[in-house]
Amino acid sequence: MLTYALWASATLAGTGPDFEVIGARAVDPTADGFALWPATAVPDPRPIAESGVGVGHVLFSGGYETVDGPLGQQNVSVQSQLVGTEGRWPTLAAWLGDAAPRILRHLGEAAPSTPSGALPPPVGTTRRGTYAAMGSDNAPLPRLAWTPIDGGADAPRGRVVVPWVLAGLTHNAGWFLGQTHGSSAGARLRVLFAVYDDGKVVGYVDCDARVIESELFSPNSVEIDELQLSVERRFARKCEFPKR
Repeated sequence: MLTYALWASATLAGTGPDFEVIGARAVDPTADGFALWPATAVPDPRPIAESGVGVGHVLFSGGYETVDGPLGQQNVSVQSQLVGTEGRWPTLAAWLGDAAPRILRHLGEAAPSTPSGALPPPVGTTRRGTYAAMGSDNAPLPRLAWTPIDGGADAPRGRVVVPWVLAGLTHNAGWFLGQTHGSSAGARLRVLFAVYDDGKVVGYVDCDARVIESELFSPNSVEIDELQLSVERRFARKCEFPKR
């Protein structure tokens, strides 16, 4: 295992799209509209530098180390900690509630109440191939595509839309797993809007937005808030449920 200190380089900013629709399936609107569930976090027990799934601020420290894994040797920050989840979550959930009507406008009007029930979280599968920002992105490797799955007997009745929150992150400079050069400070917001009819998946859209500031490495609290605001604005401007 080798350990290195963080080094500054323009490559830390990464290249490639700052917004991407990872996957989508359109669905016809209904006269009854839909019930919008509150934003729901996707659980992931892995460390934040390995999963990239979570809500809060990622604190990287200690430079990076090269570790052995099932896919060979990969870089990752020596230390990474997810903090501030309790403070970030209410703000993000409220923002999603405000942004959802525009994002979901092709589905019709949201109902005033939400039916009871339970739905399983989406599942992730590996996305194959390389991409422009690989090596300096603010997301771990391998990349995952997330897909909603059908509910069981306890699923809610009628049409329901669930905003599954995969990432609502800000971070200082560091290395997510597998990134050769690492990333400067930035933010990532990824939400999978899944549509269910009586518990069966009928449509979804997976929107992923990022911000990376090439000249910023150790953001203060005001800069962290600005990173979050920037990625929210980018997400709201570009994410929308596909129209059939």
